[in-house]
Amino acid sequence: MVIIGLWIGAAVAEVPPLDYHTELHQAASGQVQALAARNQIDEALDFGDRFLRHVAPAAVVHYEMGLIHNLSGQEEQALQRYDQAIELDPDLAAARYDRGELLLKMGDVERATADLEAAARLAPEHWVVHFRLAELAGQRADADALEDHLIEAIRYGFDLQVLLQDPTWRAWGDHPELGPAITGVIVVYGTDAQLQQLRAPDGGQ
Repeated sequence: MVIIGLWIGAAVAEVPPLDYHTELHQAASGQVQALAARNQIDEALDFGDRFLRHVAPAAVVHYEMGLIHNLSGQEEQALQRYDQAIELDPDLAAARYDRGELLLKMGDVERATADLEAAARLAPEHWVVHFRLAELAGQRADADALEDHLIEAIRYGFDLQVLLQDPTWRAWGDHPELGPAITGVIVVYGTDAQLQQLRAPDGGQ
């Protein structure tokens, strides 16, 4: 969504011209999204291709087309579209996040981590990115990174109860390096009941 701020004062200030190209790209992206929402998939992809071919290259249009392919299970096509979107706009957070998740699914952890770290930098208010990075830190037994990312996830609204329902995280609670970090986070940001749930063999079920 494009947000255009106008300065209105006692005197009329000079209003900067609207970014025509940004508005055009967003409108085309919205049309692709609207067609896909009505399950007009072929029409959405055709509209996107025609816009990109005849009007202008647009990262947000590539992204929406990549999302269509991703949701349809067409991973290679989705990855190609995400690559094109990020080539045009390296700071497109949604494309960074979605490509990171797709690369994780495809087993490319190194590139996925780089994308997710970029997404966290570009859109820090989305806790899901921080939580995914915390999971990746746990997988490589990096307690410091796990703690940092988990705290950031909590800061932006992550519910610790989700973690405590995950058997992988409960198992990490017994890990010699990860366990103290997870316990420390729960002590500071959680409750005594959640701490007991972490320590229970069955997650308190």
